Amino acid sequence: MNEQIIPIEPAQVSSFAPYGELLLPPPGEPVYRGIQASTWPTGFRCEDEVRLMYTRFGWQEPTFTKLERHQGITQTFVALAPRSFIMVVAAATPDDVWPEADSLCAFLVPPGAAVIIGDRVWHALDRFLLEPEPLDCLMLTSAGVQAELEDHYTKGTTPTRTDVVDFTERGIGFRLSS
Repeated sequence: MNEQIIPIEPAQVSSFAPYGELLLPPPGEPVYRGIQASTWPTGFRCEDEVRLMYTRFGWQEPTFTKLERHQGITQTFVALAPRSFIMVVAAATPDDVWPEADSLCAFLVPPGAAVIIGDRVWHALDRFLLEPEPLDCLMLTSAGVQAELEDHYTKGTTPTRTDVVDFTERGIGFRLSS
């Protein structure tokens, strides 16, 4: 199998923008100022009921072969500990078109940041960690998409709003650079 090495780059608002939104303390004026809170909008959106999930990512070798993308949802991942994680993404493509193997990007999301993955943006199925300790996150997702995925992995059904591609079909595997 041909192994593609993906360099890990620090996530920045501008470099992550083609794939979604990197959430950091925002610049500029808030849209709302309360007594003790200020708020800024984000690009999160969902076409059906929102599901807030507590998710634990365990350490694994920095290799993978599968990518997925979802329709009608901008999934969001918020680390609950001040630790970094790696998010692998590729730009959205037309229906039935896989991303090019050399188009994948790996971003090191800094402590205190979160990511919103854009609608139909390809991403690795897992978040990769720099240390063996698991990382707990909150995930905002679509209840419908999540139910389809759970049925897919437990009952073998085919999801209608998630596409999964496995590059082993093309003799390719991916490894994150260290």
